[in-house]
Amino acid sequence: MLDDAMHCRVRRLKVADLADGCRQLGFVGRVADPILRPAIPMSRLAGTAVTVRLYLAEGPCDYGQHMAEVYELGRSVPRAVLVERNEVPGFVSMGSTGSRLARAHGHVGCVVSGPIRDTEELADLGFPLYGTALRPESIQVTQTPPGTSIHFEIGQPVEVAGIVIAPGDAVVADNDGLIAIESERLEAVVTEAEKIFNLEERLCGLVRQGMTFRDVLAAYPEFR
Repeated sequence: MLDDAMHCRVRRLKVADLADGCRQLGFVGRVADPILRPAIPMSRLAGTAVTVRLYLAEGPCDYGQHMAEVYELGRSVPRAVLVERNEVPGFVSMGSTGSRLARAHGHVGCVVSGPIRDTEELADLGFPLYGTALRPESIQVTQTPPGTSIHFEIGQPVEVAGIVIAPGDAVVADNDGLIAIESERLEAVVTEAEKIFNLEERLCGLVRQGMTFRDVLAAYPEFR
C-alpha cells in the first residue's frame, strides 16, 4: 500500500527506474505488455490496486448494484487504482462517465484489460485511464446473449496485459508502461530505483558543469 511518504518517493521515479530496481534485486518486475497504453499520452499513475473481473455467465446479475460496489472500492484503500479485466465480448466497460464516477468515489486512476473509449473527454478530465484497446462502439448491458448477463468477481487477482495484478499491489504507470509491485517488496524496489535515479541525476549534473562522459568515468569509479 502506498502511504503518503512512499507515494512521494514513487512519484519522483519512472516505471523504468522501478523495473531496473527489480533487476538490481535479482528478479524481473511485473511490467505490462506494450499493448497497455494510456488514454491520454504522458499520463502518470501511482496507487494501490483494487480488482474486478467482468465476464459473461448464465443467469441474471444486477449490473448497477455490482458497479456501485466496484466504485465503492475507491474508499477501501488510500489512492485506490481500479484494475479491471473485461472478458465480455463487444462491451466497453470504462470511458469518461465511468472515470468520473470512479474519481468521485476516491479512485486515482483505472487500468483495464479490455477496450476503453471517450479519450477526447478524458483529456479534460485529468483522470489516468489505461487500456489494451480503443473502441468507440459498445453493446449495452442488456444486449448480452439470451439467458446470460454480465457477472462480477471482485477482490481476486486479475490478468492484465500479460501480468497478474493482485489486490494490494502497488501500481505505477507512466507513458512508458505499467509495473505492479507486491507490497512486501515495495520498499526494497523503491530504494534500489532511487539509487539508480540519483546516480543518473548526478551524472547529468556533472556533464552540465562541463565534464565529458570520459572525464566522469576517469574521476568517479562508481560510474564505471
